[in-house]
Amino acid sequence: MKNMNEDEFIVNNSNYRKIVVNGVQFSNYPTNAISTTKYNFVSFLPLFLFEQFHNYTNCFFLLISIIQQFPEASSLGPYTTLIPLSIILCISAIKEILEDIHRYKDDKKVNRKPTEVFRDFRWSSVEWSDIQVGDFVKIHNNEFFPADLLFLKSSNEGNICYIETVNLDGENNLKIRQSVSGVNADCIMEMNGVIECDPPNELIYNFNGIFRVKDSLTIPLIPENVLLRGAVLRNTDWIVGLAIYTGSETKIMKNSSGTRLKRSSVSVMVNSQIIIIFIFFLSFTLFHWVFFLIWNNNNYKNTWYLPISHQDLLDGSTIIICLVFGIIYSIMIPISLQVMQELSRFVQGIFISNDLDMYYEQSDTPAIVKTSSLNEDLALVKYIFADKTGTLTQNILEFKCCSIQGKIYDNNLIRKWKTKKLNVTSAIHHFFIAICTSPGVIPIKTDDMVSYNVSSPDQKALILAAHEFGYSLLNRTHNCVEIIVNNKLLRYKVLCDFEFSSDRKRSSVIVKNPNNELILYAIGADDVILPRCIPIDNYRDVTKKHIEEFTSQGLRSICISMVKIAQREFENWYPLFVKARESLTSKDNLTEKAEHAIVKNLQLLGCTGVEDKLQNDVPETIDALLEAGINIWILTGDKQETAINIGYACRLLSDELPIIILNSVNLGILRHSINRYKNEMGEYFGKPGNNYGLVVTGDSLNILLESKNDVFLFLNLMLSCRAVICCRTTPKQKALIVKNVQKYTNFVTLAIGDGANDVAMIQTASIGIGISGKEGMQAANAADYSLAQFKYLKKLLLVHGTWNYDRICKMIYFIYYKNVVIATIQFCYTATNAWSGQLCLDRWAKMLYNVLLTSAPTLALGIFEKNFSSNILLNNPYIYTKNKWFNMKSFSICLFNAFVHSILLSWLSLGVFNSSVFWFSGRNEEYMFVGNIVYTSLISIICLKSGLHTYHWTNVTVLFLIITELSWIIVLTCLSHTWPLLYIGEDMPRMVEILFTTPLFWLFMLFIIVSILSLDLVIITLYRTFREPMISSLRNISVGGTNRLETYG
Repeated sequence: MKNMNEDEFIVNNSNYRKIVVNGVQFSNYPTNAISTTKYNFVSFLPLFLFEQFHNYTNCFFLLISIIQQFPEASSLGPYTTLIPLSIILCISAIKEILEDIHRYKDDKKVNRKPTEVFRDFRWSSVEWSDIQVGDFVKIHNNEFFPADLLFLKSSNEGNICYIETVNLDGENNLKIRQSVSGVNADCIMEMNGVIECDPPNELIYNFNGIFRVKDSLTIPLIPENVLLRGAVLRNTDWIVGLAIYTGSETKIMKNSSGTRLKRSSVSVMVNSQIIIIFIFFLSFTLFHWVFFLIWNNNNYKNTWYLPISHQDLLDGSTIIICLVFGIIYSIMIPISLQVMQELSRFVQGIFISNDLDMYYEQSDTPAIVKTSSLNEDLALVKYIFADKTGTLTQNILEFKCCSIQGKIYDNNLIRKWKTKKLNVTSAIHHFFIAICTSPGVIPIKTDDMVSYNVSSPDQKALILAAHEFGYSLLNRTHNCVEIIVNNKLLRYKVLCDFEFSSDRKRSSVIVKNPNNELILYAIGADDVILPRCIPIDNYRDVTKKHIEEFTSQGLRSICISMVKIAQREFENWYPLFVKARESLTSKDNLTEKAEHAIVKNLQLLGCTGVEDKLQNDVPETIDALLEAGINIWILTGDKQETAINIGYACRLLSDELPIIILNSVNLGILRHSINRYKNEMGEYFGKPGNNYGLVVTGDSLNILLESKNDVFLFLNLMLSCRAVICCRTTPKQKALIVKNVQKYTNFVTLAIGDGANDVAMIQTASIGIGISGKEGMQAANAADYSLAQFKYLKKLLLVHGTWNYDRICKMIYFIYYKNVVIATIQFCYTATNAWSGQLCLDRWAKMLYNVLLTSAPTLALGIFEKNFSSNILLNNPYIYTKNKWFNMKSFSICLFNAFVHSILLSWLSLGVFNSSVFWFSGRNEEYMFVGNIVYTSLISIICLKSGLHTYHWTNVTVLFLIITELSWIIVLTCLSHTWPLLYIGEDMPRMVEILFTTPLFWLFMLFIIVSILSLDLVIITLYRTFREPMISSLRNISVGGTNRLETYG
């Protein structure tokens, strides 16, 4: 190999990557080994702790744990907070470690895959991790590309290859890649030069570069010359490429960053509620401290035996006493809330993914949950923004008819065509040649049969139609297209092409036909093709009428056009194309300018009518969602007529619904129309539910959304209408509409789509749902949830959304309840012992309260609860609008309920056990006796209260309640017999025998449970009977249908 100096080459920009071919690299590039793990042995502990203590609750309990290490500041001992905090952190750490080990094993498996690299003058087998930038790599058929390679040579004629990029963009159609032109790769050792290209980036469709060969030859590099890691080689024996990006710098790894963090509305509300609970915690602490100071100030002369004097009340020791009280009441802050929520959501996500009603057997696709933290928000959706093609429709297009020079050709004429009873005009010939030469169609020959891989369903419908009409695409390379017409082979030389883009909304190609004529064919939407056609055309008006006729039938229409280009015109224009192709800084802009400069003065050949049928049960799903009070907006790129037709087909629009159409490009006219309907609606303007439908075009959207003075007025009109359809919209407009609705309404929004053009709105919406359809997996990969069919949205929202909301809210309130109750009991108890801070129960029992003793009933509510059966929710969608009860009012009721229960439990127990003698023998016990009676009663009340709010009983639910009761008995038994073997439970010797052999204990348990829970039972019964009689009736039907215990499934 020959080493080369950097001075031998001219480098335009130092930011670009420079790769020496067959030489020593100027920079040290990363190896091809990848690592997707979050941690390593050194970084795990600091990174994990840093992440965990971003949670303010953990920080609070860490502070409490530190204070408890000072004996004078804690009456609970040094471990009562530290151990529960450590258990919660350990659970989180185990989860993180297991996930990271799984990532490590996957990385190791990938890094050790074998491949061929040219080293030491021969091809050698090496592991993927050993590939370096500048290596020549050989890949065989059906193998993955181990790094981003510059394509140099292949076994196919013309040095082309076929690749599948499903792992990159979700598209399973084959794509053609062309080797670098002008490079002789037959002898690898003799290749010399420097490659200048983009620095590593995440743009999988973009690549800019230049290959500077030593003899001053400059070769432009384009995206079609690059084979990306993650893609698979197909229908090609082998290829040779040069590694340009390796490991973490490959495009697939650059795209593997996390998605935008989304928080549910419930989580936002929880933060506010935690602040209020924290205020109660401070209030309890300060009140206790103040009452302590008052009592001691009044009684210090008579309490000389206490370790505090009147002078001490005025010095710093009182601050330590305040800290002691704060530690006592720290149990009011729910330490286990975050872990319980995450565990509940995780299991809920498993239930969603394993729901067979949302499993699409044809494609073996289940529902997928990617952001389980939004599970409860599925019950709060107010606006749905849906794409049309592939989301509401099947995206399996069928060619129905076409119009060529003013004449419609349908299936009957196709049959005449096949029997040679139809003359082929020049326009007909060019019409189907345009289809066959359009970019993105790849013929695949197998066993004398030809199939087609296409970049879109539209192209597949058109190429199959062309085949039916007798125009069969036989072969395609980067510079040649072979078409069989009437058993005659026609070869067209491809001079340049421009693939379809969502911004340009058309594709075009310049070819040289067998007669050496230069012809440009352009295919695209009518609003971008017609303006570029010559104004004087005998068939233009007729074709426009046919387009309207096709769209009124719900067909998708695409215009096809051509223009012959003079050789001199092409030669004058071609340098613009070359300049754009070779540009390293502004290739996209220059390419657009070059395309616009040549695609003009077109001759309109005709248009197509392609049918895209609705998916199964779409109208029924939309009916149910509308009945559930959800507003549905369709955002599509289709024509106005097609969009309206789909609106009627899916029952979003109806004959009884007046339609407002905004399709002007004049701001004054648009403003006048909006004000007119504002006056018609009167006080209801800006309020949802008005009996109007709105259809607005992309041009009108541009004007209204860019006008700061009119955007709010326009948005109010949209919010006033029962149905909204936006047509001819761009991806940016879709995202902007979603963003504005969220901004002005604060409602939960949901965006659902299936293509790359839907990713922006999916990521902007509160909840993003991707349909894993025919346009690839881009939308599904970027979404929070993935479904195979639109109809599954009904069960996801109405059933799983309702269940998950009810589960998580009940669980959160239950956690609040049990923490506030035990803190208030301590407050009531300390009022009877001179505000001294004396504990009413053992510190170890208190320590296990959240992490062990009360966790099972909490999880039972958060995981297994069902407030209605699935059938009831699906058949009564209006339930979706009811029971949205997680708010400050219900939070206040929860806290009030907790305070009442704790006061009753405290004072009733103190009233019953006002004497210290409980046995006929005259024997008495210490203060812990009453405390343990209260604590045992509280555990039973917690179990029964969770059962009181449970509608769906399962074997697991019953088991969890039994485990809770048994766990306390086991803990109580252990604490009663560990002292003095272990230094715990020093105040609890033989407490279990003392309690359970006391008849008064059992009588009190029965009395206190009935007294406290009977009040709840009466209130719940009255509320359900008089406030929600219909909901209660449906719930009774639901429970009646499942009146036996059953295992959750």
